[in-house]
Amino acid sequence: MPKIECDKPLQVRLDQVIRNAGSPTAAAKLLGLERTMIWRFLKTGRAISKNREALSAALDAHEAQHKENATIQAKNATNESFLQLANLSLEDLQRMRAFFQSMIAVLDCYEKSGLFLVSKSEVSTNVGIEK
Repeated sequence: MPKIECDKPLQVRLDQVIRNAGSPTAAAKLLGLERTMIWRFLKTGRAISKNREALSAALDAHEAQHKENATIQAKNATNESFLQLANLSLEDLQRMRAFFQSMIAVLDCYEKSGLFLVSKSEVSTNVGIEK
């Protein structure tokens, strides 16, 4: 029977998930694996290639999900802090967006019509832009 080497990197990753989950049984549920597989791997750090691959795939999927959740939480926290800072409700932002979209549509139509109340050179002078 071939000797199976200890997989330290995989063991470190599994230990981290177990610490976060609270127990090997909770980690097994979280990863969707049998708890006996987790316990056996913890004991020796060794597993046959099929089990090692299953464990590695489950850890990869868990880490990817964890990263995605962290990104979503960061975005939500940023959005919430902006709204608190600006003291605006979501409804206020939606109304503002609709208003500005309407204004852009009006300006686009006005520009296409070719009618200008102020010449472009006057606008440049008024805002301090040199020709």
